[in-house]
Amino acid sequence: MAVVSANVVTASGGDNVGYTTTFETIWVVIVDDEQDGPVTVLDAVGLPAIGDTFAYGNDVNQYAIVSSRTASLKEAQNSRWVWTVKVTYSKGEGSGNQLGGEISGEVAVDAPAKWSGNMIATDRPLKAYAERYSSESTSSISSNLTFAKNTAGESFSPPIMKPEYQAQFTVQKNLPELDLTTWRILTGRVNAGVIWGFPVKNVMLTNVSWSVEFDSQFQAFYPVTFTFLLAPGSVVDGVHKIEALNAGFNQLVGGELTPIIIKGGKRPAEPWPLKWDGSMYSEAQVQAQAELWLEFHYDTADLSALGLPTEFGAGW
Repeated sequence: MAVVSANVVTASGGDNVGYTTTFETIWVVIVDDEQDGPVTVLDAVGLPAIGDTFAYGNDVNQYAIVSSRTASLKEAQNSRWVWTVKVTYSKGEGSGNQLGGEISGEVAVDAPAKWSGNMIATDRPLKAYAERYSSESTSSISSNLTFAKNTAGESFSPPIMKPEYQAQFTVQKNLPELDLTTWRILTGRVNAGVIWGFPVKNVMLTNVSWSVEFDSQFQAFYPVTFTFLLAPGSVVDGVHKIEALNAGFNQLVGGELTPIIIKGGKRPAEPWPLKWDGSMYSEAQVQAQAELWLEFHYDTADLSALGLPTEFGAGW
């Protein structure tokens, strides 16, 4: 019960417009026992195993790996049993994970990153340009924008909503290991420095997702998807921020928090606009649409800690 010899006798191959390449080699394996079957034959020394890369004569292709082997008994010769084994090598987009996990260990990790993107819509309160009564100015006041109001000067309740579009893109890459600590810290942060040509605070890491897969050598690797969101507005000056109307039901008077009382000795039905010093705007000022909008910015971080390519769309 033994393999006498195993030799490759021919090879063939081809590709197509889908960039899928297939190679085949034909081996002749001779055994000395009639009871030897395909298990013994496929275990022959020298016969390529599943996951091995293509090699024939002077030709090698590290991206084509053995995807199947088929053993067939051909004939008996002088107490020897001759088997033929067809070995098929494959590579291309048609198998494995989305980044090329069909290739073996190191090559799977070396597969280039894939970039994709789309526009997403977020419903936000409709704002309109309005004259400001207040002459206060600060970098934290937004550009003369206020919630849309009716002809009586009241904000619509609930506010009128409209979609605001932002660009979202993903970077997908096979990685040899996970870095959960870094990803946890950076998710939800915006870029502290210029990245891919986008200015500071324009790019936010919103999500990192991954899965575990195994290559043909049963080594684990991790297809990871990084999701980024560009700030609304222009690429030049758009930043990720949260805007809030500086308003409430109480005001600061002499450093003390005091309930706001309006005409008729009543409490306002909705939060009342406040000034920078915490005091209330007068009713006349509010009727003239005096409002103070505050901006709250997200924490920044050096997103280069993700190990991303320096060029947008690069393969990593």
